[in-house]
Amino acid sequence: GVKKDVQESAIVNGRTQFTRFGDELRHGEKHSKDHYDQTMLNITKYEHYCQEHPDFANDVTEATAKLIKRDYQKRLESNDFLE
Repeated sequence: GVKKDVQESAIVNGRTQFTRFGDELRHGEKHSKDHYDQTMLNITKYEHYCQEHPDFANDVTEATAKLIKRDYQKRLESNDFLE
């Protein structure tokens, strides 16, 4: 229905944001802690959605999500975020 379409569209938009963020990390761009926090929320929402909707295509993002999570943890420990 419409509700599912709207929800799925929001999930796809979140996925687009965090995959772009992952590309930026791979190119050496730094980000603010707020940007990381929003990206981490998007990843969490996306992963929960995929768990609840096993028919939703999810093959392409796992490596990117892991990269972002590792980088986020490293930067938290060293407080190395863009000001």
